Amino acid sequence: MDERLVRMLRRKLTALRHRVRSQLAEMEAGMMGSSQSEWSGELSAYDNHPADSASETYHREQQVGLIDSRRRILSMIDGVIAKMDDGTYGLCEKCGREIPAERLEAIPFTLLCKECREAQEAEMVSHPRPPEEGLIRDLFARLFSEGDSVGTDGEDVWQDVAEYGTSGTRQDMPGIVAVDSEEDTRAVEGTDSAADEEYDGI
Repeated sequence: MDERLVRMLRRKLTALRHRVRSQLAEMEAGMMGSSQSEWSGELSAYDNHPADSASETYHREQQVGLIDSRRRILSMIDGVIAKMDDGTYGLCEKCGREIPAERLEAIPFTLLCKECREAQEAEMVSHPRPPEEGLIRDLFARLFSEGDSVGTDGEDVWQDVAEYGTSGTRQDMPGIVAVDSEEDTRAVEGTDSAADEEYDGI
């Protein structure tokens, strides 16, 4: 690794670390060191509409996210400067090959070569859905499976919920079943619904 390049990148990283630290200190002092009424400018949240409180909470969460991002950047910079001190800067953490100088100049705190970084990104993209979705999918597959179950199934649940309206019906008409179904509501067999029918003249 070229010593002149390492010195130049160290100066660049030191300046960046100083700038990020001052931003972080300013954000933490303005956000985390005060109560909600101080940073929102409100004396009390008592008479606020819930949407106003939600907006303020969202803004605060956004600021907390930005603070976490600055902390991660600082941690990365500190790690790279430590690598410069022990002489391992410029070597890919995954494959051990030397990272090209052009890449280090463009991204001074990179720890992976271009090939390893692309492989890591491809691995991340190949699993875009969270694993919890598999559990939910299995649950709904059981609820809506065709079978001879006499208990409450997914279609019965849907009929109960659809009575209050769906995205395709008017919501101001209570009591109207808004779903077409192949089976009688809450009836396992046709004879079960006989008690619901009214007969005149008996």
